[in-house]
Amino acid sequence: MKRLVVLVLLFLLGSIQCQALAETPKEILFASEEWTDATNKDGTGLYWDIFRAVYEPAGVKVNFIIRSYEGSINLVTTNKADAVVGSYENEIKGMIYSKDAFDADSIVALFKKGTVSNWQGKESLKGKAVAYVKGYSIAKYLGVPVEQKEFDTRENILQVLDKGRVDFYLENEDDLDEALELNIVDRNNFQKEPVMELGLYLAFPDNDKGKALKAIFDEAYPKLVDSGEIQKLLTKWNW
Repeated sequence: MKRLVVLVLLFLLGSIQCQALAETPKEILFASEEWTDATNKDGTGLYWDIFRAVYEPAGVKVNFIIRSYEGSINLVTTNKADAVVGSYENEIKGMIYSKDAFDADSIVALFKKGTVSNWQGKESLKGKAVAYVKGYSIAKYLGVPVEQKEFDTRENILQVLDKGRVDFYLENEDDLDEALELNIVDRNNFQKEPVMELGLYLAFPDNDKGKALKAIFDEAYPKLVDSGEIQKLLTKWNW
């Protein structure tokens, strides 16, 4: 009788394990904006390396599609992709987020020289017209009331800032510097100041596949940090 009970238990355990294996997604499709040396279009970059290190050992093939940030959100919320890359914590309503941030944005404010006599961080933005790229909910994390202005491109924001139609442009510092290098405006006319740091997370749809993919990341990523593998990738990309 005891032997029969043990055999039944082993059978049930095996069935559960097989079911779990069967439910592991075979691939993940990331939707991301292109960021130099992070999410390059050719598949190279720090973030792609991190995600491959997380998912490929679990048998999940890593694929990606390059879109604007807003376009990436639309793909995932309509179940045409599996994860938004580089979302701020709880930024997108109805999505579930990785437990850990895999990087962080240094958010800075760009404004015309002479328009702010004494920079006081977030307080200097209070009640002002603040512009940022459509899709990024940067104002949500400021903690001070501002007049929010969203634009489709960074080039448009620089132009309206130069014309005085907005007071500040909020952006990740690396993306802002790349936009200024396009020489759309004379960067010598502007001042840049730090505002805050925001962690970058993966945002998944709140469904079975999204939960499974989140669980893989939440388990694997801390182990890669502890093992030093993430640091190796950071060093590789001079991050």
